[in-house]
Amino acid sequence: MLVDTNAEKWFVIRQLCYANREKDVVGLLNDINPDDPRFMFVSALGIMLLADSQKKNEVQSEFIKSTSMKLFGANRIPDAVTLLTLTGFDKIAVEKLLEINLFNSALPMIRCRVEKQDKYCYVMKIAVKKANDGNYASAAAFFASAGEYHGTLFCLWKLNLITDALVVLEKAEVKEMNSDFASQINNFVALDELVKLIKKYSLF
Repeated sequence: MLVDTNAEKWFVIRQLCYANREKDVVGLLNDINPDDPRFMFVSALGIMLLADSQKKNEVQSEFIKSTSMKLFGANRIPDAVTLLTLTGFDKIAVEKLLEINLFNSALPMIRCRVEKQDKYCYVMKIAVKKANDGNYASAAAFFASAGEYHGTLFCLWKLNLITDALVVLEKAEVKEMNSDFASQINNFVALDELVKLIKKYSLF
């Protein structure tokens, strides 16, 4: 569908919305460059125009997701996150922030906007990434926050903080880490073997 001017484009968009031709609306809105300063406004307006029904349908959802990914691609991270959270796609926002290692931006959302089980998974993803990057001090705290003290022990051992590791063994309920996450950590040590190593080094 060829539309020459912005005024004509908005007239056509309104008419298409009235006619419930949502795919055509999305097609026109998707022509707008994410680097355009008006992109966020246009996207928000487009979503409102599409939101006549009380529940988002597939076309609306895909438009919101694709628009947010364009914003991420244009390095307009706050705009992308705002768009996703305002439209109920909190998990997508968190997962994208974790994917690009923006942990500090993801954490407030993890604390306040996701379910308990999802919160555990997201915190563990951060802990695993930090451990694999060699940031064991930070990883230890995230493992502890998730209740995975096996991971905390591993990090303390890697940091040669044997006294601290012994305190964790004494005070915390330490169990074998969830295998899905344990398998993702470089050179991770099984709990029984790790406890032996910690107690061995504590003798020196």
